Parts: sequence; structure tokens; C-alpha cells
Amino acid sequence: MSRLKIHFIVTVMLLTIGMIFIAGCVVSHSPENRTTIAPSAIATLTPQSVPTQCPPESGNVTPYIIINPISTHNVGDVFEINGTTNLGVDKKLKIDICEPRMMGVGPYDMPDWKYIYTDSRGYVTMTGGDCGINSWSYQVNLTGFHGNKLYGVNVYAEQNQTIINYFDFFIRREE
Repeated sequence: MSRLKIHFIVTVMLLTIGMIFIAGCVVSHSPENRTTIAPSAIATLTPQSVPTQCPPESGNVTPYIIINPISTHNVGDVFEINGTTNLGVDKKLKIDICEPRMMGVGPYDMPDWKYIYTDSRGYVTMTGGDCGINSWSYQVNLTGFHGNKLYGVNVYAEQNQTIINYFDFFIRREE
């Protein structure tokens, strides 16, 4: 086969493929294919709320508390720690924000006895949610906290004082 004949066959094949591709991308402008919505109909469209489908309840549901992620904060910040739980809205949660305690093995390993640890403690009540998933929040004021330290957040179920969840976050000292 001559080189010219091969180029001709390749060109014809590419043109055929291109025509097929272009034909599939072109939309017919015939009146049957047009859909128009009157501007007045668009203005009257309102979103409809769809009821949330709750999963079926089973008799063996493990209680849980979720703490939403906490970013790094500065000394003096006021912010909210929040999350969700499947505990009832009539239950309370105990929140502890604690500076880690220095524990040594002997009296010479202990830190300065005059050091004052900074903590925050309180209780929150849940607010009702969908499907038994309730939310909670706790306002924290970091005024007086020590900077450049890692603090822990403990969330307890009030009834049995068991730690249900724990989260660490860092407090910076602005300089």
C-alpha cells in the first residue's frame, strides 16, 4: 500500500469518527424538544421539606457522645464546644476542660507546688433533635488559662460519671 493511500484511509476514518461525535453533541431545536417554564411558575416554586427517615429502633442501642473537632485557640478566647449524643434530652452531661497534671514518681519529680492549674467545668442539657440524635453545647472562656499547652476535654454522662468521650486541643499564648 502506498503511503498516500494509508493517509487517505486514516483521514477518512478520523473524519467519520468526528462526524459521529459531533452528531451526538448537537441538540435538535425542534419545538417538541423544548421545555419552557414561565417566570411566574419559577417564582411560585417553594422547597418542600422531606421528612427524615429514622432507622428502625432496636432494643440494644449503645449510648454515645460525639465531640465536634476543636481547633487551636488563644488565651482569652471565648468559644463553644459542641457535639451530639443519643442520650435523652432529660439527661445532663458534665464537661471538664483540664490542663494535664504533672505526675512524678517521687517528691523531687513534682512541679512547683505554687503552680495553679487552669480548668473549666460545667453541665449542659441536651436539645432535642431528629431520630433521637440530640445536640449539646458548652461555652468556654479561656481568660486566665495558661498558653502553649495542650488541654483535654472530658465529656461524662452525669448519671454514672463515666467518661464517654475525650478530645485534646491546644491553647496558644499570644505574644
